[in-house]
Amino acid sequence: MRLGLVKALVLVSTAWVCGSYFGVAAGREGAQSATANPAPPPPAAFIEAAQSARQSFADGAPSVDVLMDEFVRALSNKDIAALTRLRVNQAEYVDLIVPGMVPVGEPPRQVSEQPKQFFWQMLDTKSRYYGDTLIERFGGRTYRSHELTFSQPTKEYAWYKAHGEVRLDLQGDDDVAYHLLSGWVAEVDGKYKFICYEWND
Repeated sequence: MRLGLVKALVLVSTAWVCGSYFGVAAGREGAQSATANPAPPPPAAFIEAAQSARQSFADGAPSVDVLMDEFVRALSNKDIAALTRLRVNQAEYVDLIVPGMVPVGEPPRQVSEQPKQFFWQMLDTKSRYYGDTLIERFGGRTYRSHELTFSQPTKEYAWYKAHGEVRLDLQGDDDVAYHLLSGWVAEVDGKYKFICYEWND
């Protein structure tokens, strides 16, 4: 029984930790069940945690372009700490992204602490490994320009927007063009951070 639960969590986490498919599916299921049984209002501690995470998110980049500028600068400097600062932290993920990953107008998803921590650990581990790979492949070079495109349309959720997945065309000073793939970007109150570093497209 326990092994089956762990396998199920691992399968779900693949869709949830960085992307948006699971959020849409769960939101639809929640909307259907809410029609028959409206969800009770979330407890005060839940709302306080979300507000705190939203305030923390205020240190995000003021635009996607600025976020990408800082991202490319971090790569050039091989600054893994800077890469980490450009993505959501634990509180922002578990208290803002996870509960807010429901359709606009729907109540936030209330997830117990253990699953939230599991998904955060999965996301953080994958992001750290992929961040190391980005530094290894693209770090230490000077790039004179970069062009951003997203492979999928923006997805709007109750508490944030998700832009993704990131594609960057980098033009190096060595006249070599580099193509970089990364993860989704969250927008909260006009501020931007990577949700994770990973490519699932």
